[in-house]
Amino acid sequence: MSFLGLGQAVDSVRGFLKKDREEEGGIDISAVQAQVAAAAQRARDVAAETISAAEAKAKADAEATNAAAAVARYEKLQSVADAAYLIAAADGTVSVAETSKLSDGLSKHLGEEVGASAGDLLEVSKQRIAYQGQKGLAEAIAEAFPDVTVRKAVFMVAAGISWLDRGIGVKEGLALQALSGAFGIPMNEMHQLLGAAKKA
Repeated sequence: MSFLGLGQAVDSVRGFLKKDREEEGGIDISAVQAQVAAAAQRARDVAAETISAAEAKAKADAEATNAAAAVARYEKLQSVADAAYLIAAADGTVSVAETSKLSDGLSKHLGEEVGASAGDLLEVSKQRIAYQGQKGLAEAIAEAFPDVTVRKAVFMVAAGISWLDRGIGVKEGLALQALSGAFGIPMNEMHQLLGAAKKA
């Protein structure tokens, strides 16, 4: 048996491919190529959709993380306002003038962190103390600040705001004791913090 040359081999392959095409009743090569191209495009589209879905999920996850961080930040800010309101409401009422001073105090101590939202924060504080009571709200504030150092800072801010009004009376003192108790701050240290807040 003699070996075919390359040219003959090519002709032979073309020959049987042509024969198969003819036996199948004729195959439109351009149509086949179009089908292959369409299949390839579909594969690319699916891949692109998969990437887009992954990107969309990543974006959604990032937005959810940012939203959770914003909520956590707001809750801490609200808890500081709650601490100040807790003391102001010790006598059972918070007048419009007291609310205004509380608002000014929050803005003074927390600046841009509060911005123009001090009034809204205090309105929420009013609802919280009405629902939770002094002890319950003090415990809720403590839960928002598990770190001891941060608790002392929050206590001082609340005390500092308290000094802005008429000073700290008996009822305000009891409210401060309730807050310091929830924070786990010893009595002698509480008085030191109050003194430091008054001087600030």
